[in-house]
Amino acid sequence: MELNLTEVASWTVLARAGHYGRAADELHVSTSCLTKRIQRLERQLGTPLMERAPGGVLAITGPGRLFAIRAERLLDDARRLATSTHEPAAPVVVGVPGYDGARVLQRWARDQPRTVR
Repeated sequence: MELNLTEVASWTVLARAGHYGRAADELHVSTSCLTKRIQRLERQLGTPLMERAPGGVLAITGPGRLFAIRAERLLDDARRLATSTHEPAAPVVVGVPGYDGARVLQRWARDQPRTVR
């Protein structure tokens, strides 16, 4: 299953706000755009996340509450994963068992083609 994180994040805002208008304002989108996001998410999940009323959300369903809690964790994990790509890589240590590793690596490095930066 593929989940669109924008739709998931939109759901968490709507679940917290309890009202399409307030959630749409917070997300800086139209209520129509938010409605479509939530409908796509519900289709993907195969279950309604809320009961609707003319003025907004009437009630969040049981699956909707559970998904809101788990969605927050999913979004936190996604943020951590995205920021981890900006962390410096750990150094790579190369060794040659039974040999003088420093001399082998120096010879190897000397034989590598030079690149201009």
